[in-house]
Amino acid sequence: MILFFLLTIAAGLLGLIIFQTSVLLSILAIVCCTGGLVYSFIGPSRKKLVSTALLLAGLVCCILAGEKTDLIGGYQKDLRQIQKHIDAGEPDKALKEIDTLESTYAVTDETLYARAELYTALHETDNALASLDQITDRTQERWYRMREQVLLDQTAENMEAQLDALYLEAAAKGVESPYLLTMAGHTCLQQDDPKLALTYLHQAFILDPESGTTCYYAGVAHFHLGSYDIATEWFDLAEEKGLSEKLSENMKWYRKQIAKGVQNDA
Repeated sequence: MILFFLLTIAAGLLGLIIFQTSVLLSILAIVCCTGGLVYSFIGPSRKKLVSTALLLAGLVCCILAGEKTDLIGGYQKDLRQIQKHIDAGEPDKALKEIDTLESTYAVTDETLYARAELYTALHETDNALASLDQITDRTQERWYRMREQVLLDQTAENMEAQLDALYLEAAAKGVESPYLLTMAGHTCLQQDDPKLALTYLHQAFILDPESGTTCYYAGVAHFHLGSYDIATEWFDLAEEKGLSEKLSENMKWYRKQIAKGVQNDA
């Protein structure tokens, strides 16, 4: 009997620490089995009945923890398989896997992301946007980056305006993404609001101080505010971090204007 108790406690600990089973169920298994073991030594005459009941409860918790872990593991495995089908250009297989997953477990944000990615790969932008609109948690960078990808695939005349609104919404919601914050800063510059641009760009720089693009736009914002010395420092830092060819050419224009002591709009 004692051996069974010890084995069950060990199973609960292994499940919790190594195999990452359900924390609550594993703890319940350990508590029940430990209680049963202790009670078998210090309990009254009915100790065998009580300790056996605790042992069985512990075993049930271990089994439930294992089953829950299997479900989670199987779910994640199916999601990875869907991603493989999308990457391999097998939309029919991916869609079938998604339908099966949703019928088995229910529609979740993860399956909706999978649908959105699949429809984006197929250039079905309306379906992709519809899938993203059903996602409940829209505070993650992933949601905004995927929506950006779908919008870029559109041919709508107001695509630029939709992208600008997307970047500003992400920044206003406090999404901690250096890329989205930098793009929000760029949008503010286009809307002649360099002060707000600097707010977002400074946040982006804190999150990713190695981004030359962020430094460049910070320099542009200070340029439009008339802070030429500070703008030059940001441009120097941007050059050190690395810039695209286009931004490097744009920066040369700003440097020339600073050298002239003249502030003009690009």
